[in-house]
Amino acid sequence: MVRRVIAVAERMCGPAYERRDGPTNTAVATSQPLATAAAATILRHGGTAVDAAIAAALALAVAEPGNSGLGGGGFALVYDPKDKRTTALDFRERAPIGLDLASLKDEVKENPDALRNGSLAVAVPSEWDGLLDLHVGSASCR
Repeated sequence: MVRRVIAVAERMCGPAYERRDGPTNTAVATSQPLATAAAATILRHGGTAVDAAIAAALALAVAEPGNSGLGGGGFALVYDPKDKRTTALDFRERAPIGLDLASLKDEVKENPDALRNGSLAVAVPSEWDGLLDLHVGSASCR
């Protein structure tokens, strides 16, 4: 799996990505050893912390699809040491655009569990868009 994550990074950033020397004083922690290994490998090969976070998220989507993945959403805080600014990204799932709020309120009055089970519990996944925003916004490819 680690080789596949690096292969994706090379396709996105070019073959020089794998040859860069990364920092040696980094740490990565996830709930899944394979995701941790993927992120740590990205750092060792010169990737940024954002690159490693994206690698970990994608690896977790495969290794623990019930707990995370592209069918969901997320949050990210990114610190830019040059500008000394922290940016917050909210890429949680969103309600479908065609959802009628008045109808929703009526349905919930009749069935309080409607937002947890059934067709009204559906949300549009946003994790892929969030990871793409992270990648593009961080200028991961130099």
